[in-house]
Amino acid sequence: MFPKVAALQAAMAVVSTGGAVTQALRGGGGGGGGGGQRGLWLTGAGLMAFMLPWTLRAIMPINRAIMAAAEQGRAAPLETLKAWGPVHNVRTAVAAVAAAIMSYALYTM
Repeated sequence: MFPKVAALQAAMAVVSTGGAVTQALRGGGGGGGGGGQRGLWLTGAGLMAFMLPWTLRAIMPINRAIMAAAEQGRAAPLETLKAWGPVHNVRTAVAAVAAAIMSYALYTM
């Protein structure tokens, strides 16, 4: 994780996970749709919670290699740069699915 965005990304993941869990614990939503709503909120929370271990285990080692190369005044190896894309795409896709699920849960409340 690049230092300038690390705190923001962590805060967004914690707030969205916590908010979704809180909503699930409150019954999932209004209007009697509790069980299904609860499942949607918990699924969204689980996907958002997945981001932290994925970032720490898959993305951070690559980011560290890129930043180390920059600190030495050289470009990171092409293999390192190519490796960053797919692992970042996983995080982006999971976040998009989590956001869609939680948006749907909110819409159907």
